[in-house]
Amino acid sequence: MLQITAVKTDIQRRGLYAGQRQLLIEFALSNIAAENTGEGQTYAPEELLLAVKTEAKRKGEVICLTGGEPLLQINELLPLLESMPLPLYLETNATLPERLAEIKPCVSLFCLKYTPDYQKEFLESLALTQGDEAFALLPVAKDTPLAEVENLAKLLAAVRPDLPVVIEPAAAVKNALALQTVALRYLKNVRVIPAFKI
Repeated sequence: MLQITAVKTDIQRRGLYAGQRQLLIEFALSNIAAENTGEGQTYAPEELLLAVKTEAKRKGEVICLTGGEPLLQINELLPLLESMPLPLYLETNATLPERLAEIKPCVSLFCLKYTPDYQKEFLESLALTQGDEAFALLPVAKDTPLAEVENLAKLLAAVRPDLPVVIEPAAAVKNALALQTVALRYLKNVRVIPAFKI
């Protein structure tokens, strides 16, 4: 059984594909407390697939696996992926590279969200998506130091200098331009895209 918060067509609110019409499958549960969305609604695999195929009639461009952390439910998810009616876009906190390796062949687009306490796992996940369409998402808070962004930019440049990086500032962040400037010393494509609300 799968724990799902919502299956809906909506506008993507964050990252490189902000503004795109997407079919969102929002997974409950996360291995990071701040991302935990609760238990959600229980779906049998065939029920989820039916809900997705029905929702796909609303003409989203991709199916976004988001959450929560979708990779926590990979055992139940994997058998469904080949039957999905649209290309798959995975939003992950990049803390579970072993599970990412399992799902990778089925996914067309990757968003790897950086979590400071999981730098090793993030870099392993990034290496797995080498050659794929992917971007790194770096949420920043008011107190995020420039040095942290600079260090991450150096690490990313060593692995994949062409990787698009999206800095996602919280509302209180006033130095987004400075954060972008620091990252652009090492990376070719750095954008500042706040998450937006509709």
